Amino acid sequence: MLDTIVTGGRVVTPQGVAEVDVAISDGKIAGLAHPGVLATEGAQVVDASGLIVLPGGIEPHTHIGIPVPEQWAGRPEVFTQPPEAATRAAAFGGVTTLLDFAGTLPVTPDDPVSPDPIMRQMEARRQAFDGHSYIDFAYHYILAGAVSPRTIGEIGEAIQAGQASFKIFTTFGGRVPYGHLQAIFEEVSKGGGIMAVHAEDDDMVHYMEEKLKREGRDQGHNLHLVHSNISEDVSFRKVIRMAEHAEVAIYFVHITAKEGVAAVGEARDRGQPVYGEALHNYLEFTCDDYKKPNGTGIHTYPAIKFASDRDALQLGLMDGRHDVQGRQVLGSDDRVGVRRSQRHRDSDACGVYEVRVAGRDVAEQVRRHHLDQRGEDPGAVPAQGRHRSGQRRRPSVHRPEHSQDADARRPARGLRLQHLGGVRVRGVPGEDDAQGQGDRGGREAGRQLVGWRVAASEGVA
Repeated sequence: MLDTIVTGGRVVTPQGVAEVDVAISDGKIAGLAHPGVLATEGAQVVDASGLIVLPGGIEPHTHIGIPVPEQWAGRPEVFTQPPEAATRAAAFGGVTTLLDFAGTLPVTPDDPVSPDPIMRQMEARRQAFDGHSYIDFAYHYILAGAVSPRTIGEIGEAIQAGQASFKIFTTFGGRVPYGHLQAIFEEVSKGGGIMAVHAEDDDMVHYMEEKLKREGRDQGHNLHLVHSNISEDVSFRKVIRMAEHAEVAIYFVHITAKEGVAAVGEARDRGQPVYGEALHNYLEFTCDDYKKPNGTGIHTYPAIKFASDRDALQLGLMDGRHDVQGRQVLGSDDRVGVRRSQRHRDSDACGVYEVRVAGRDVAEQVRRHHLDQRGEDPGAVPAQGRHRSGQRRRPSVHRPEHSQDADARRPARGLRLQHLGGVRVRGVPGEDDAQGQGDRGGREAGRQLVGWRVAASEGVA
């Protein structure tokens, strides 16, 4: 007996885009069928005519429910959105799985790193989400500084327990020295895990910070000179080479330059398991936008670069040289090396495809370039989100005829649009889709589509 049948939509799968009906039984997608074949007796029939039915999005890079350092926020006691608010917004935008972070991220080299075992820190982080997330969740575990042999020795046990992704920085306060990094790569490789890497050349970054300060050019519109193209080129290629020796998969958490696109593309052509993430800040803006009033409000690290880099990122996303788009925003003041800002969840799907795939078949682009195998992040084992009793479960629907101006003063139902202020976006959720979001805490925006988590959308992913 089928519970629900979704009819009339264009269904996106790895094999192609087709107008088929989706059968749901016992809370999971039971299969696909030609229109009109499935018996509808006793089933709820959802008319998705004119809509695109697609797997729910995977947000691979979030910072949820954590304190923002005072030197970043400019004031004490600033926190990012808590799990309930952030995951409700994510579900509303069609995201059904997210990956956040566990472990310690030192802001300066003098900040302490927790001595607790990996699994104890994982459990503490899980408790923050357990019962408070409307979608599924998993974590990257942060390894920071000169990681001890004891902690490196715990990696295998953590992978066996399902914690398969580990995050490192090659710059900032949590920088992992390259000798330690190679040992980490080798240990993660043994367990079949994956490395999430923020790669910049630390020497180049610090040299340019000091140089610009000496010259009186340490303004925000010069951030791209500190977090530069050559820094990304050198660091990406070094990390890729180390990963090749260790035979470990790499997920670059930011690609910002054409050199990074080239490095990832060349590695993938050789058959290396290398993946990349490009925020839509990098896909839409250039370093010239820093010079506009409040221009550093679009900033995130590493810096936004030149028009040629933006164009290379867009092309790389379309031809598969890098696979993933994350959504995470960090505003900044206008001084190089000083981050006074509030990091926040940016869970909206609005506007993203306006730039990248305008005039193209959105459903086909999603299928070709945005669907990971069976809807899972490589190496991640997500936990099930917890939902309030009596809550209905159904796909999320976006309608292209609905549009609005992004307004920093009026977030749309939990969607953060500050960095897109004044931009006209389309495909925003219709009013009928928002009913109950505030009163009932939101709905899970997905189901299983033959093993996939699915959301329904029209015009945007």
